[in-house]
Amino acid sequence: EEEEEEDEDVWEAGKKRAAKAAAAAAAAGGDKAGKPRAGVEEVTAEDMEAVEETGRVFVRNLPFTATEEEVAAHFARYGALTAVHVIVDRTTRRSKGLAFLTYALPENAVKAMDELDGTIFQGRLIHLLPAKRAPTSDTL
Repeated sequence: EEEEEEDEDVWEAGKKRAAKAAAAAAAAGGDKAGKPRAGVEEVTAEDMEAVEETGRVFVRNLPFTATEEEVAAHFARYGALTAVHVIVDRTTRRSKGLAFLTYALPENAVKAMDELDGTIFQGRLIHLLPAKRAPTSDTL
């Protein structure tokens, strides 16, 4: 029991360090020379409005072994999900470490983004972004 408490303390400390590191990197917004870092997406107010309207969230850096059920269980703490789609490679049928989530209530998606971005899921630091609007029949 004492070892379990110690493991929890280590886990919580790791989560806090990861969140601080993610916040520091986001605040810096660039490399040491002040240039924008490659691959870092800026989340705009328009993107957040899309989440507030659609409830869709894009998750990256998931473990390749994570199943849709595990992802759904982790994110369902913030509200009911209407869709969970883990992206898989067509040829290998293995996860690419990416997922799209849709919350029944868009405000739950905003809360999940605020609280889960930069946290650890199954040993990986996950990153949540506003998902682009779902394709509609007139855009296909």
